[in-house]
Amino acid sequence: MAVVVSSVPAAQADPPAPVPTPVLKPLVVGQVTRIGPVAGTGTPTADYGIGATDLCEFMEFPSGILQICGDSFAGQGVGFGGWYAPVALHVETDSINSPDGLRYRGVMGVDKPLLADAKTPGTSQLPAGVVSINRENYLLITTTRDLKPASSRLVKADPARAAWPTVPGSARPAGYAGGAQSQITGYYDPVPTADSPRGWVYLVANNFDRSSPAYLYRATPQAFTDRSSWQGWSATAGWSKPPTPLWGDLIGEMSMKQVDGKT
Repeated sequence: MAVVVSSVPAAQADPPAPVPTPVLKPLVVGQVTRIGPVAGTGTPTADYGIGATDLCEFMEFPSGILQICGDSFAGQGVGFGGWYAPVALHVETDSINSPDGLRYRGVMGVDKPLLADAKTPGTSQLPAGVVSINRENYLLITTTRDLKPASSRLVKADPARAAWPTVPGSARPAGYAGGAQSQITGYYDPVPTADSPRGWVYLVANNFDRSSPAYLYRATPQAFTDRSSWQGWSATAGWSKPPTPLWGDLIGEMSMKQVDGKT
């Protein structure tokens, strides 16, 4: 065996390249900070026919990132120009950590509907939560009339095309689960447990119109789309029991994710 030692010096920048400045300073536990607008009025979404929009949530796929938004308008404010809901913006992945804000490369849901099932007159179909399982994304869609829930269902997201299909059997009336399951947030934790070798999908749910507290559920990843399989958590009896409120407060928009192993 021969060992060859190279005398060529390691390449170095001249002058040395500066260390990139962090986009944000570290936050303390419980601290939040407003970075800036990511969609709607005054942002590049206007280049794709979305001058104003509602709250948005992100989906990550192997092929890229989508930003899902609710009521959206072509003009720079509510009621100005065409009205679309929901829409999905294609995000330029390398702009996620940019201090200059997000950049986009397209939109779905403007020239033709994002969802396969059309809405009925007088109603809106609004995004009400995203759950990702092994980078397959499911979106809860809540049909509302004057922002009051009428029903909800899961749809399977596809970054390559619109007409997202409804998951068969996932539709529920607004009163399902005590009227507190028309808005969700959650994540998949693949760590195996004694009662689920593939881990669990953990969900927090409440009413889309903010009229209920939040409740905790879990489901196995293979059964997640069967909403009857979601196991409620009771503060007194544990899992697979009628769920009890996590807090006494009524809750609005929610986002529960796992970051670095912590929820």
